Amino acid sequence: MRTSQIEHEYDSTVSDFGRRVANRWLYATTKKAGKVNFALADFYAMYGSEDRLPESERTRSADDAKLLDVTGFSDFYQIDREQHFINAALKIHGTTRDWTAELNAATGAQRAYLGDIVLGLVTLDDASEEWQEYAESTNNVDAFVLFVLFAGRWPRSEGNRLLPNEAKVANELSGQARVLTDQGEK
Repeated sequence: MRTSQIEHEYDSTVSDFGRRVANRWLYATTKKAGKVNFALADFYAMYGSEDRLPESERTRSADDAKLLDVTGFSDFYQIDREQHFINAALKIHGTTRDWTAELNAATGAQRAYLGDIVLGLVTLDDASEEWQEYAESTNNVDAFVLFVLFAGRWPRSEGNRLLPNEAKVANELSGQARVLTDQGEK
């Protein structure tokens, strides 16, 4: 390929998909042409933070962020942040139930209602006596684990107006859950 053709295709890829995808395309093109002495800076040019890029050069969508993953980085090293929190929460000791089994055994309507209770979208005052007893049989570690399962992240002690129960869940954590929360935010 002539240099001007490569420059044109690179610029076109930047405008269509963003600079990170264009850099991955350039890596694949030059590797195919025989270049093998890539530096760490080349890797960061393909997968680095987009905060420093101008808005017009950022990746267009989450799907584009994994587009043309020529090194396999996205498949092997990037952990879905939400899944990371869920996996960590399920390892917390002190729960009253095996929440994975419990939620798999529940019907879709039961899971949805429990999620609404956990996220504070439905108050226990409005719940049936059966749901109130179910909630009373759980502890603060259960509340933490359930919050992570339904919200997909650690609870924050300041909470927010969309998840009114969040501050309560975060403030009632056991010592073990607090340690995991601190580790998960790093």
